Amino acid sequence: MKKKTIFQCVILFFSILNIHVGMAGPEQVSMHIYGNVVDQGCDVATKSALQNIHIGDFNISDFQAANTVSTAADLNIDITGCAASITGADVLFSGEADTLTPHCSN
Repeated sequence: MKKKTIFQCVILFFSILNIHVGMAGPEQVSMHIYGNVVDQGCDVATKSALQNIHIGDFNISDFQAANTVSTAADLNIDITGCAASITGADVLFSGEADTLTPHCSN
């Protein structure tokens, strides 16, 4: 269903573009359009959408030097509704970089 809708949108786009270019005059327009049609993606499970991750309790003495970091904490994200062809997932975390420790996010 999604592939059919995407195809219809692409055809509509080119139809509108053709009308506009036809009215613009004799100028030549060169376009390079590329893209992919992909299977259905996955959804993040409701229980994974908003989590509070306890990273542990630390004493101030555990952070004696600049750029000291804590140990890693596990984070589980369940996904549902994946197409049969999907065999894995990647996760991207983004945020404002800490100016003192750029490899960490706020």
